[in-house]
Amino acid sequence: MARGEYVALLGGDDISLPHRVEQQLDQIERGYDIVFSLPRLIDDRSRELPYYRFPIFFRENFESEAELLRTLFLEGNFLCGPSAMARRSFFERHGIYRRGLIQLQDFDLWVRACREGARMRRFEDPIVRYRVRDGEGNLSGPRNKNRTPFELVSIYRDILEGTSHSLLREAFPHDMSARSSDDLLAREADILFLYLNHPKQLVRSVGIERAVAWLDDEDRSRELAGRGFGPAELFQIMSETHFCEH
Repeated sequence: MARGEYVALLGGDDISLPHRVEQQLDQIERGYDIVFSLPRLIDDRSRELPYYRFPIFFRENFESEAELLRTLFLEGNFLCGPSAMARRSFFERHGIYRRGLIQLQDFDLWVRACREGARMRRFEDPIVRYRVRDGEGNLSGPRNKNRTPFELVSIYRDILEGTSHSLLREAFPHDMSARSSDDLLAREADILFLYLNHPKQLVRSVGIERAVAWLDDEDRSRELAGRGFGPAELFQIMSETHFCEH
């Protein structure tokens, strides 16, 4: 429904600081499609909270889209959605939130935009007060967080789908083989091992699902065998991985 050239996101219980639009407009005009900031955390009564109440926002940053893609893949979402301001063309090009997601709909959008070449940046100066609640009537409530593993699996199944080889090589320089530049099967195998070696067990489970299918395909099974991977190695990873992990 928005008709303007720019769109600023904000949760219904969050607060924009008075200089937000002016500051982010200046940032976007430096050549970005979407910008973010660090938040200030507040509680139900708008009292400021220490950063460790929501530490993921404060652990990571990035200097390039390749670094952003790598961090989103390995660490998950660390960008504060209510701090985002974008050109309208950003949403016209990359779409909006998926209707079937509610906990991680912003994570899914950032991943899609990053792999499709959006120019994205996060700035340190807070321009939003982000409300952290402890009750059940919000997305941060314990019961609602039960949806997170299901949504993570949905996102991670195709998180790197359609990513250009150049972006993959820049994001994962030590994980993409020399053959992957002109051999699609080798590139897909590199991506499979990114999943199987992922630090989060739930994401490894997505790789296990793929590996089971690969071992039933002659060409793919042969590719894996050439890398010293077969049923025995898959069974070992299975024995060390728990699917249901928050």
